[in-house]
Amino acid sequence: MGRIFTFLFGVLTGAVGLAIAMQYAVVRANDGFHFVPKVQPCLRDAYVDVRSFSADDWRQHPQLAASLVRADRTHLLSDPALTTMRDTLDRLLGGPAIETTP
Repeated sequence: MGRIFTFLFGVLTGAVGLAIAMQYAVVRANDGFHFVPKVQPCLRDAYVDVRSFSADDWRQHPQLAASLVRADRTHLLSDPALTTMRDTLDRLLGGPAIETTP
């Protein structure tokens, strides 16, 4: 009886893990881990480390980008190269490179 209980417990644990992986993406960013609901249930992008993502990487993960926008986590979409360039322009120009007006 003990082996069958262990087997069934494993099956249940796997099913729950699969259901969670289908509905949520675990995104690792510079500020920690984020659990983001997916736009469309799938196993792709169950775990993604976006700390060194470039624009090309984001083109390969359009569903993840859409999920981040829908979950209002657009700060995770930043490209480190663009951020570095923006900071350099800020220093050279003595202020924000792009000013927004309300």
